[in-house]
Amino acid sequence: LAEGQCYARITPDTEIIIAKEKPIHQEIRVFVVNDKIAVYSQYKLGGELNLSTIVDQYIIDYVNDVIKQINIEKAYCLDIAVTNGIPKILETNCINASGSYHVDVQKFIIAVEELN
Repeated sequence: LAEGQCYARITPDTEIIIAKEKPIHQEIRVFVVNDKIAVYSQYKLGGELNLSTIVDQYIIDYVNDVIKQINIEKAYCLDIAVTNGIPKILETNCINASGSYHVDVQKFIIAVEELN
């Protein structure tokens, strides 16, 4: 890039999706490395902080389907919201700006070290 220019993926043409407010029952953080779930944890339940490594299989299945459809980076974070029993992407984040909550950090570091 020329001096004074910067690299950005968000441009004036970037689409933004806005939805009506929905009640969120549960929130899960998932770290994805090399198109696979590396680690995950629940961080909210019923709107309250509730850290747990137990996440229902239907949510894991949903995330695996999402991973097949998107290609963001080699390592990224997905926050999943469960509303009315249906998991949805709440947001995507870079790994260095995402709190680890209750994930197995050592397992995540190992996955990142194995990036190809």
